Amino acid sequence: MTKKNMKIKRSPVNVFNQIKKINGYGQDFWSACDLFRPLGYTEYSKFLPAIERAQKACENSGQKINLHFAHVSEPQKSNNQYGEIFGQVLEDFTLSRYACYLIAQNGDPRKEEIALAQTYFAIQTRRQEIKTTKLMNINQWYVQVATCTYAYGSIAYV
Repeated sequence: MTKKNMKIKRSPVNVFNQIKKINGYGQDFWSACDLFRPLGYTEYSKFLPAIERAQKACENSGQKINLHFAHVSEPQKSNNQYGEIFGQVLEDFTLSRYACYLIAQNGDPRKEEIALAQTYFAIQTRRQEIKTTKLMNINQWYVQVATCTYAYGSIAYV
């Protein structure tokens, strides 16, 4: 068995879940700086064209780019003998699940990691759509119950 065949593949679910973050509203997001390596890019600068193509696709679909691709920058931190120092400013993007899906769709199709990401983000996006639909149905049910309660007094017909 060659070394190439012995390579153990990490599950895309584990890889993308490990780098996923959750904001104060409970929404999943990813950092572009964390995402480029799991997508098979060796350099962040080579990943940026995929982000640009995804932003164009986002715009063409009628979505607001800044809702899915939030540009952030922060100084890189490092430690030396004198303590923590700040260096070069790192340009990054905070990416929604939809942005990651678009990046995977617009990434280098020759990369196996891109195919895995396409599957992962398509499944996760669909799961979120189903979850959102269920929540909307529950909210509609509560509105109907509240309407019945108001219309018929204290008796609610369900």
